[in-house]
Amino acid sequence: VALNDTACEILCVTQKQVEEGTQHIFSERIHPEDIGRQNVHMKDIQNPGRHESVPFRYAGLDGRWRWLRLATETIKGADGTLFLYNVITDLTAERQAEEKLEHEHHIQQEQFQSSLKALILANPNSLCTVRLNLSGNRCEEWFGTSAFVIRTIQAETAEGVIDNISRIIINENDRLQFREHFNRAALIKAFHSGRRQDTLRYRRTVEDGSSIWVETVINMVENPETHEIEAVLFSENVNRQVLNEKIIQIS
Repeated sequence: VALNDTACEILCVTQKQVEEGTQHIFSERIHPEDIGRQNVHMKDIQNPGRHESVPFRYAGLDGRWRWLRLATETIKGADGTLFLYNVITDLTAERQAEEKLEHEHHIQQEQFQSSLKALILANPNSLCTVRLNLSGNRCEEWFGTSAFVIRTIQAETAEGVIDNISRIIINENDRLQFREHFNRAALIKAFHSGRRQDTLRYRRTVEDGSSIWVETVINMVENPETHEIEAVLFSENVNRQVLNEKIIQIS
């Protein structure tokens, strides 16, 4: 067995240890969770051909784990002797970069879920709160909806929800404006232009046939994992507020 200086440095061994054939010094430094896969590799390389191990963790002299990969070419001599030529690749920096990205991605996903939850819980008295996937044109979840709202508004698609809401808007101009404001393609375009929210006030019918003033708000966020634009839409009863504003205007 012979190792060049670079391989000795990576494996944290000396030429003398290699010459003494102390194989256990290698196996003892392999991470317990990886030793099984390395044993499989050691069996595979008894067969002529090219073999590559899966990445494994190897303890350095400082106690830190290094990620290594072993590529082996096994050649069988005329007398049956096996000659093994190994290339050791240090993957530590690559794996550390991957782990850092995975950690950052995990943090971003947690922040995204927290943002959605905050938007959903921000208006406990809303008439209706809906989570929409604008990019995928899906209606994901409903919150705090009455039986009337479910019957009249619920749909499987984001476009279906918007269309159903528009159908119970009384004023034709308000209905057209609602469809324009909350058009799915327009919302996605607005998001990419930097806009994160849209609001519209209108009068709509309720279960007993009367009407109330409602304000619908949509807040949009990007899912860091899928890069899809998702949104939380909620409607509030602003009837009293509108009436008070009208009284103030009259007075």
